Amino acid sequence: MKNDLLNEQELVSCNLCGNNNTKHLYNYGNTNIVQCICCGLVYANPRPKERANRDFFSKSHHSLDLEERISGARERVFKKFLSDIELLRSGAKGCILDVGCGVGIFLNLAKSSGWRTIGVELSKDACDYAKSKSGLEVLNSGIEEARFGENSFDVITLWNVLDHLRDPMSTLKELNRILRPGGIIVIRVPNVTFHFYLHRAFYLFKLFSKETKDPSIIVNYGFTAKTIKKILYGAGFNSVRVENSFLTKGDPYKSFNFNENIVELLKISLNFIANLIYFVTFRRVFVSSSLIVFAKK
Repeated sequence: MKNDLLNEQELVSCNLCGNNNTKHLYNYGNTNIVQCICCGLVYANPRPKERANRDFFSKSHHSLDLEERISGARERVFKKFLSDIELLRSGAKGCILDVGCGVGIFLNLAKSSGWRTIGVELSKDACDYAKSKSGLEVLNSGIEEARFGENSFDVITLWNVLDHLRDPMSTLKELNRILRPGGIIVIRVPNVTFHFYLHRAFYLFKLFSKETKDPSIIVNYGFTAKTIKKILYGAGFNSVRVENSFLTKGDPYKSFNFNENIVELLKISLNFIANLIYFVTFRRVFVSSSLIVFAKK
């Protein structure tokens, strides 16, 4: 079984600078996590080949119940940043594209707020759910296969999606092409600096609870504030702004055997500390579990 897995993997160069000079950071399950010595990008290497990776995401790798729970936990995040988007656009509505929209929670909120909405989603089950339950326009495809015309959208969002992509730079260049001049792209990604230390702390948690799951997150790529800025500028965007992200509610992945209220209290405390450090260091140090990024075309 292990040999079959290795046969389905490939070695890749850094997606940001094209270099092959890396250092090993740690093993995440069966995945080798490395960091580019030249630009600092963190990524899985080797990783599943394109066919294996696409098969994984086109099938429902999460049950719909879990997908809805995760999206529901992010609802307050979606509301917060939809409000920020509208503020940046001075209240003007338009057309939003949500890449990797899942069951469509964000699209539904945007639609209710007066936006024209469209989503793309690889999981057919999630796509069908979004269309049947909420009447949303969702394409069961990747962004490249959708073949949108130039300057089609006022806002493009990627909620915890960019780190899953095969070729983030290429996808961002395509999104730049279909975003209207002056349009906004909003990206939320795990903060790999936080998750690197969380992965280490995981082993301490295991001393107290054998059932604790590794709560750190990395799929194909891990971004810091510096590398997310570099890749966006490299894809042709400008006015890139990175902040600590507002956190999701509770523990939708059930990583800890803690009461939901305790998890929520820990998240509130973390959010306060992260923002305090962010402002004390003049917006240079990011210790939140996720980053939110705004950029313009």
